[in-house]
Amino acid sequence: IQGSIDLEHGPLMKLGLFRCADGDHLLIAIHHLVVDGVSWRILFEDIATGYEQALRGEAIRLPHKTDSFRTWAEQLSRYASSSVMEQERAYWQQIEQSDYAPLPKDNAEAKPLLKESDVVTVRWTAEETEQLLKQAHRAYRTEMNDLLLTALGMAVHEWSGLDRVPVNLEGHGREEIIPDV
Repeated sequence: IQGSIDLEHGPLMKLGLFRCADGDHLLIAIHHLVVDGVSWRILFEDIATGYEQALRGEAIRLPHKTDSFRTWAEQLSRYASSSVMEQERAYWQQIEQSDYAPLPKDNAEAKPLLKESDVVTVRWTAEETEQLLKQAHRAYRTEMNDLLLTALGMAVHEWSGLDRVPVNLEGHGREEIIPDV
């Protein structure tokens, strides 16, 4: 269903209803051009709320709209010039000025060739996948990215012996940094 989404001609959202022995399952496939992860989480909360209300035979009442873009922009501007942000800026400047050893290379002078590369495949059982996706994060109230970054750090350390490796991550700019907005 997801693979059949056509960026040029649409639609960019497709649904699939799977009737299974353990109940019905609805797949909602939406291209990232239409909705980002943060918006999807908000939409999913509203869908889940409406569904639960419908199951109880109640009228569907969704929460009021959250803060406007204008309010968010004003609060973000205020936050950007706050003392909290000055502390953040100092922290990141210190990180930027830190000296990190580069990752080791077998032959730094040679141009790597595809034939010299290797593929490592790891297959997890359904139980292991279930543990990772639904249980592992509960112990320390982490998110999936925290677990994956920890695994990356452990793998890089085991392979290279390095204790510190900078990793650049993409953000969507909607972190919960301003209370009540």
